[in-house]
Amino acid sequence: MLEYRFIQMSLLASFLISILSALVGTFVVMRKMTSVTGSISHSAFGGLGIGLLLGINPIYAALPFTMAVSAFFSLFKKSIRISEESALTIIWSFGMSLGIILMNFKRGFSGEVLGYLFGSILAVSVSDVWLMFFAIIIASLVFGLFSRELVLVSFDEEFANLKGINTKLFDLLFFMLTALTVVILIKVAGVLVIMAFLTIPPIIAGRFVKSLKSIIMLSFVFNLIFSFSGMALSFYFNLPTGPSIVMLSIIALFFASIFRKK
Repeated sequence: MLEYRFIQMSLLASFLISILSALVGTFVVMRKMTSVTGSISHSAFGGLGIGLLLGINPIYAALPFTMAVSAFFSLFKKSIRISEESALTIIWSFGMSLGIILMNFKRGFSGEVLGYLFGSILAVSVSDVWLMFFAIIIASLVFGLFSRELVLVSFDEEFANLKGINTKLFDLLFFMLTALTVVILIKVAGVLVIMAFLTIPPIIAGRFVKSLKSIIMLSFVFNLIFSFSGMALSFYFNLPTGPSIVMLSIIALFFASIFRKK
């Protein structure tokens, strides 16, 4: 298995995905933003559709589109006169619908939809790897420089305001970082796998450790285990890689929940 070039590239991609997902995903779960992440992921379809229609790299079109949608929600979520849940549903359905409509103008669009839903980690390219390196550097800088502010805003926004922290700015920064992560990983991991990577490992880790650094490190380990195991299942049993990773992570969450109850 390891002698194949595409497997080596996939393992490297899984390693990078695990780092990025652990960093961003821990804060996603801590801020109870899993539904927001799902909406951001699905809204990216609008940008992907624009890219495919214009004949440019879909990721390059999805990045500004998704970040714009995320910025709009972050800045105006409190002034929108509907519930947050309703706003997220609208964003989700808008992005998906726009993307599928635009993809419909290209032949074989259904294959594109499936590709971006589940990703293609076994077909990762050198450019995909460099994009992930870029995202990891950005995420590391943001969390390294502003971890205190982000933690305070995540746990108690009112207290953060009293401490003089610009909560709107750091809320926007986190939304932008989440959008960046989602778009860069969407081709390799796919929408459904990204959501599993960002949410399930931190939830499992939080059942065993409590400190922020420990949750991030343990989430990284779980992401590696799920991705490597999913690829092995895919390779030896001819199963789709993305769904295999998702199912393994869900099974692990189920057993972790049972174990912690005892």
